[in-house]
Amino acid sequence: MVIFLALALAVASPAAATLLTDVSLGDSGGRLALQGPVRYRAFSLTSPDRYVVDLFDTSIGISERSWPGAGKVTRLRAAPWENGATRVVFDLARPVRAKAREAGGALVVEFSERAPVPEPAAAEPDAAPVDFRDAVAPMLLPPPSLRPAPSLNAPAAILAIEAAPDRVVLRLDRPAAADIFLAHKPPRLVIDLAGARLATRAPGPVASGGIVAGVRAGAFKPGMTRVVLDLDRAAPYSIERDGSTVAVNFEPLLPSPSEPSRTREWRGWIVDAAGQPLSGVFLVRFSLPDGGSGERWSEALYVDARGGRFAAVLGRRKRLPDDALAPGSPLDAAPPAGLSWRVIPR
Repeated sequence: MVIFLALALAVASPAAATLLTDVSLGDSGGRLALQGPVRYRAFSLTSPDRYVVDLFDTSIGISERSWPGAGKVTRLRAAPWENGATRVVFDLARPVRAKAREAGGALVVEFSERAPVPEPAAAEPDAAPVDFRDAVAPMLLPPPSLRPAPSLNAPAAILAIEAAPDRVVLRLDRPAAADIFLAHKPPRLVIDLAGARLATRAPGPVASGGIVAGVRAGAFKPGMTRVVLDLDRAAPYSIERDGSTVAVNFEPLLPSPSEPSRTREWRGWIVDAAGQPLSGVFLVRFSLPDGGSGERWSEALYVDARGGRFAAVLGRRKRLPDDALAPGSPLDAAPPAGLSWRVIPR
């Protein structure tokens, strides 16, 4: 497990509009205090178990980069990520149910024990209203001026479920609270919608080639609908909420488990502007130039430098080209833009 050491305050990206000003951990989760508006995504990773929160357009406004664990968290760490974002990683003692929400100038992350995920009942559209079951029966409708307003306590209706190999979209007639978590053995993503009813059919099997293998839905318990995304394999995911729409996007990891491992070890030094070795955890961007001004491959990894020296294994998340597998083949390594430390191969 990567261990963070205290680092100097990072240089904030000019584009960062929000500051991470404080971090606290408790038995039930953590609190990330923020100065300014925040746009974020959160997802779970396994082997080892982690919960990752990416804070977009956010820089770190405190000197700490690592915090001791509490409750279900063994350690909490934060570091600059790509394109002006900050990545916060909760190292977990075991698989848990995780949820992130905004609350009073902070992002609150809550962890709870996972309950067994029962199979949902077969999804059927709601029965037609009694007045419409007999198409020829007379119907008495109130005059328009006397028609009652819809109840504010009426359950939200899931009008459509759209599924693609790497994306699933739920369309409701009004916003509803969604509790989303990843379950394992077999891998699946569970979406519990409180105060919602199913007014459509689940798509069932999904075309092969992506993360999503199928979608099931049904009543889980009174007042709650459960949607289950059967996955070909576990993968990072992000959630988009836009009014009454909930979208889940999956980010496939390469190579897939069925492919042979294609990795390469890269060793180097982390030094400051004066050439003095540094210790701690750093985000390093590795790339393979194409011979011109562009690049054919790139991968960003956190590395643990001790006395300046570190080793990184490349190709686990993003497939290396054939000519980059041989030790000694040219690869570039650099810090994120705006930081003064350097990476030197050894």
